[in-house]
Amino acid sequence: MKILIYLVKPYDRPLPMADALQRTVYDHTLFDVLVRGCFRRGWDCCVYRKSGWKDFTDDVARENPDAVITDITLPVRSSRVHLETIARRMPFVCMAPAPDTAADGGPFISANFSEETAVNLLVRHLKYEGYTRIGFAGFSAQISATRFNLVRQTLASLKLSPPRRAYHVPETGWLDDAGRPQALICVNDQAAMIVYDQLTARGLHVPDDIALCGIDGITADSPYRHITTVCFDFNLLAASALDLAEQHMHFNGGNAPSLVRRVVIQPRFRLGTSSLLRSRGLTKRKQDFLQTALTMLEKHFRDPDCQARACEAAGVGRTHFQRQFFQLTGSSFTRRLLEMRLDFLGTQLLKTGRPAADIAEEAGLKASGYLFRAFRARFGLTPDEYRRKAAGKEFPSPVDIKKR
Repeated sequence: MKILIYLVKPYDRPLPMADALQRTVYDHTLFDVLVRGCFRRGWDCCVYRKSGWKDFTDDVARENPDAVITDITLPVRSSRVHLETIARRMPFVCMAPAPDTAADGGPFISANFSEETAVNLLVRHLKYEGYTRIGFAGFSAQISATRFNLVRQTLASLKLSPPRRAYHVPETGWLDDAGRPQALICVNDQAAMIVYDQLTARGLHVPDDIALCGIDGITADSPYRHITTVCFDFNLLAASALDLAEQHMHFNGGNAPSLVRRVVIQPRFRLGTSSLLRSRGLTKRKQDFLQTALTMLEKHFRDPDCQARACEAAGVGRTHFQRQFFQLTGSSFTRRLLEMRLDFLGTQLLKTGRPAADIAEEAGLKASGYLFRAFRARFGLTPDEYRRKAAGKEFPSPVDIKKR
């Protein structure tokens, strides 16, 4: 078997941190997982780095692959007849953020993230924090338009006024606008980091002057880790693309059963201080406390002693820690910890065949009736039902666990 991997061309020049972090995720994570996955399966693979589809037909004729995997956004329907012709001859798996694919009966197969869930998580979080004027910032690209429309639709569904236009990054004129929004959802973390630097250069503070959110989850180990975002699992994306290609190559040309043609991967919400209304006007000491607590939660949520380690890192006792965290976030540390552990359990159920009880133990949870009730409350299904759902088209999205 031979796979043609068609990936977005990386930059060939030095980049600022925001661009470099984004390209590290997109370039290295997807590339490494795809190439190693082909190697483990005993497949040959050829990797092309391109900025578009101009030479694609010639590249396919030259390599004569058995399947294609790409993260380049498909062109509009009227301009992709040559791609559809190839997609009818061989498995053609798209990982682009918002491809128009097999959902409407087209020839393409897709593995991508749930854009609707990502936007919904951010908008609902901002509404819960009390923000009513929410804007959007993005680049001049298809994915920006897609996410901007989703933001508008979600805001309208929650009875909030949608923005009439998107702010374009890296333009800065809107920063001087007296009617600028209270909170800003950026098309991705790259845009959020650029906007954060622009705000700081203007003497504006996040979230005191404007709250800020991103999408992607690439900021965890960077100086921008305080930016609220939704995290996309790029390892799972690449692995899902390989699995889809393998299934369709196996049955290509034969009497194939009803194969999955679209996998939608749900994101995970990660809270930072950049969007917390309660952190406005806080002393530096309280801001440091909150960021320390959130960082420990992100890095050590699987540790059975996570809360004790967070208390130690913050330099306060358990009772003071719990009270302070609740005052600053509106949620208990225990609740946040449970949500992250359940999200990890859900992700591993889809990525591995291990028993749910073993994964729960790795996540710092004890297999019990309460665990399975909590899992159902968050995902709407039991762990076994959730895993079986993976054989369908779309995974259920997490919901907030109700306070008890």
